[in-house]
Amino acid sequence: MTARFWLAPLAAMLAFLAGCAPVARPGTVNVTVDGVKYPSPQAAIDAQQRAADAAIAALPDEADPLLGKLRIVLPDRDRIRPYAVTLTHGTQLSAAIDYTIDVNHMFQRVAANALMKNHTFQTTFITEQNDTNNPDIGDADYLVWFQVYSVNNGTLWGGRWMVRRTGSTATQIAVFDIGTKPNSTARYESFVKSVRQAALRLGGKTAAGAKPSGAVAGGRRSGSGVVVDTGGHILTNNHVVASCATIHVFDGVNSSDATVVARDAANDLALLKIAAHASLAAAFRDSASLRAGENVVVTGYPLSGLVGSDMAITTGSLTALKGPRDDSRILQISAPIQPGNSGGPALDSDGDVIGVVSSTLNALIVGIATGGVIPQGVNFAIKASAVEEFLDSNHVHYDKAAPHHEMSTPDIADKARKFTVRVECR
Repeated sequence: MTARFWLAPLAAMLAFLAGCAPVARPGTVNVTVDGVKYPSPQAAIDAQQRAADAAIAALPDEADPLLGKLRIVLPDRDRIRPYAVTLTHGTQLSAAIDYTIDVNHMFQRVAANALMKNHTFQTTFITEQNDTNNPDIGDADYLVWFQVYSVNNGTLWGGRWMVRRTGSTATQIAVFDIGTKPNSTARYESFVKSVRQAALRLGGKTAAGAKPSGAVAGGRRSGSGVVVDTGGHILTNNHVVASCATIHVFDGVNSSDATVVARDAANDLALLKIAAHASLAAAFRDSASLRAGENVVVTGYPLSGLVGSDMAITTGSLTALKGPRDDSRILQISAPIQPGNSGGPALDSDGDVIGVVSSTLNALIVGIATGGVIPQGVNFAIKASAVEEFLDSNHVHYDKAAPHHEMSTPDIADKARKFTVRVECR
């Protein structure tokens, strides 16, 4: 999975904007998308709307729709607003917030239209309302909704696509396959297939009596993980293993089947279990001893299949002890991260874990807000203290870091190879 934007669902919807570079001009904000310059963010959005409409028009019809009626509930602009404020990291600039609201509103509608065009369900209708935390399913057989929910007692807001079936409180998360081309037919096809898989896993039926397949719709996704103990527990991000039919953990030599044994969606953490036993587990450093300016090493398996299968190492510094909107659970680091680093360790100069890599700043939104200034090296990791609380609550033993002794980066990398793994979601 990607080292996501803050928070994950925007990465799925805004990935098409990767590489867009706002260019400052007096009194304006120009946006370049795929080499084409637009005079305003709205003009760029309008162009992407046209591209999305063309991509959806090319979606193949589902040959075996799910039996029953689907209700799709989308949040209105007022409900998107607090989520947009979180995504813009609490900026007070109304232009950035309004732009984020418009982008979200458009792509939520696009995703809903994809489900309708594809005929994933026999009957589909779309509604828009303010409350999308847990909307009523009404007289429908299935509910698909973009859930806007409070995190950390309302100081932060998240968003994600959810699926529910009538008569049950069980839910599934639906996702876009970020391995497909942004804003393409394949990208939207991966979403409708993910919704279909979710409905089938909830007990849905089709005219032909289809059953869930053994693979996650939309293909394979991957992230990174940290070996917590020698008994087979692996720590990663919750968004890395959302809606997986199967999970595999690769330690650089062997691949093992894994199951999710605990989740903490609010802190974006998940605990996996494999049968194999590791020779070395990570040690976690006390977050209270951290100081801004310390060196940081990030290890993981980014861009798996594109740049190689070996563990990658990047270096930087601990730039701040708090995250967006002064979130004390989050560290800000300058070490570069890429899609696939999510869930991997951020290490100090002794190779001890100070955090779990989770997200990167949305450069486009900051560029819009600042008139063209593109931030660099602004990435985030979940503090070890939050990780330890999660492990404690699930009665998992972990090692505390010993007294600090500085190591060279190559030595840290050698140490980290023994407890850094790739996590594959299928």
